[in-house]
Amino acid sequence: MPDVAISEKRKKKYAFSRESVLSNWGRLYSAYGRKAENFLDLKNKKIAAMAGGINTVGENGLKALVKKFGIPCKIIEVPSYDAVFKLLDKGKADFGITNSTFGEGNEKNIKFTAHP
Repeated sequence: MPDVAISEKRKKKYAFSRESVLSNWGRLYSAYGRKAENFLDLKNKKIAAMAGGINTVGENGLKALVKKFGIPCKIIEVPSYDAVFKLLDKGKADFGITNSTFGEGNEKNIKFTAHP
């Protein structure tokens, strides 16, 4: 299955091949005027993320990472990556997370910055 991240829960439901067809990772975007040099710069910030997405709730997702590193922040869960971009564009979130495939395909007409 292309563009579906592997997790233990998903392994029980789907048959994944051993060959990678597409490499996809999480990407952090910042609202205009915001900057993140490292993960600690997310402290006390509003971060938009897709509800239920692997980059939000996966074992290495945003929720797990901010908990692991003790970084207080507000995670705004939205129904889609498009909604993440809309919150950033409106300045209602400081940062947002999407997968790289969505980001690269949709970042050309935005007012915010990608942090690879």
